Amino acid sequence: MLKNRKMLGIGLLLAGLQSAWANFDAANDAFQRGEYARAERGFRALAEQGNIFAQHNLAIIYYTGGGGIPHDYKESLKWFRRAAEQGYSEAQYNLGVMYNQGKGVKKDHAQAYSWFLQAAQQNYSPAQYSLGLLFARGQGVPQDTAAAVAWYQRAAAQGHTAAQYNLGVIYGNGIEVEQDMVQAYMWFSLASASGDRDSLDHRETLAKYMTPDEIAEAQNRTEVWSSAHPE
Repeated sequence: MLKNRKMLGIGLLLAGLQSAWANFDAANDAFQRGEYARAERGFRALAEQGNIFAQHNLAIIYYTGGGGIPHDYKESLKWFRRAAEQGYSEAQYNLGVMYNQGKGVKKDHAQAYSWFLQAAQQNYSPAQYSLGLLFARGQGVPQDTAAAVAWYQRAAAQGHTAAQYNLGVIYGNGIEVEQDMVQAYMWFSLASASGDRDSLDHRETLAKYMTPDEIAEAQNRTEVWSSAHPE
């Protein structure tokens, strides 16, 4: 009898989850169709129940505004924070962006660092890249090129194009690291493979100052790296 009651409880829970996801999908479909007011109502109902995905999407609606929904950074900040405090990496990152840019809150690079770090520790590449920028610029943390490079590398390993580009710039110019044109060529090659035109231009410029052997080594490293990091 106890087992039956437990199974009944699980069944009710699953039914509730299915209903919640159906409501989420309906709100998301409305958002995709540009029916922002309907989407806002749907997401808010779920967000108030603690659904992190609905909280995050509701925050985006208020951040962008439009379609009859007022542009409201403070409301966006509130919902990003609720999802972030539950550990949702995308919300943590977006909350960090708002602190970093001073949107809906006083600009605070230290707070931005804290939220970026939490998202980065969950391997969220935009947050890892953003930490690299903070260390490179000395915003909210002491300026530290080695730390910037380490975070860029973690983001780059996941195919983050801007992180790959920045690594190319750092190694190509020897910015507080030993200049390494082979390494720079590799990173520019990887970023250009994602369609980044600036990286392609930089690689072509770099090649003019490299020997054929250096270019061959850089191309080999690019192939090895790509094989080890399939998309």
